[in-house]
Amino acid sequence: MRKHQRLTLVVLSLLSSISFFAQAEAPRTLFATLPSREALPPLRGDPFSRERQERRASASRPTPPAAPDAVEAPPNPYRFAGEVRQAGSARRFLVRGNDIFEVSEGDVLSDGYRVEAVTEKEVVLLHIGTGLRQTLAQTRA
Repeated sequence: MRKHQRLTLVVLSLLSSISFFAQAEAPRTLFATLPSREALPPLRGDPFSRERQERRASASRPTPPAAPDAVEAPPNPYRFAGEVRQAGSARRFLVRGNDIFEVSEGDVLSDGYRVEAVTEKEVVLLHIGTGLRQTLAQTRA
């Protein structure tokens, strides 16, 4: 160890011992000014007994959450708009407000809907959040 490091350690140890002895009287005077308080009541049982631990564990078990009521999808904003047949294929369209969407099976629409199936008679939408299916019937004029 170098000389200046040894000197630093000696000085620090002297300073720490001085502050310790200077503050030794302060806690005694503080205890004298504290008000007295009554003693704790005797224990009613062993806090570490197995019986007490089992009661505490059974009391702290969470209760299972209540089963949710029937889940409902939000109102379906889409309506069947029509279909266009060309060269043996059919394209189907849905409308939401002023927006028109061409749909095919597997498309994901806004508002959390996915197109499950497109048949000649209906378009089946799945609300992704709730898993509920909604059918839009194709009406022919």
